[in-house]
Amino acid sequence: MLDVKQLNAIKATTLQKMRVEDGQITHRILIGMGTCGIAAGAQAVYDFLIEMKDVYQYPIDVLPTGCLGMCMFEPMVEVVEANDKHTMYIKMDPLKMKEILHHHIKEGYTLYAYTLQGAKDNA
Repeated sequence: MLDVKQLNAIKATTLQKMRVEDGQITHRILIGMGTCGIAAGAQAVYDFLIEMKDVYQYPIDVLPTGCLGMCMFEPMVEVVEANDKHTMYIKMDPLKMKEILHHHIKEGYTLYAYTLQGAKDNA
């Protein structure tokens, strides 16, 4: 059984790993790959991102994650920047991800219309 000190050390290490601090990596991209995400097309988005990262040398980490809890918005992608800003994009597909890579990753601005808040505002 771990004591509180050991658990806090694990927590600190995990939080450190979650930050985008490597000079080579500017963004971490998490893709919801739970059952609903995969059924909605998350695998195609994941495969596209891996291919784009390799072909165009985007400075990103692409990581699958579990269920994000909002099935109706899948596939969902979270972009984490070095300043710890998190942006959740919804209903993603490879074409939208291409726009995200160009505008958010390369140019530095959020595509608001593809975010959860943007979808609510446009409803």
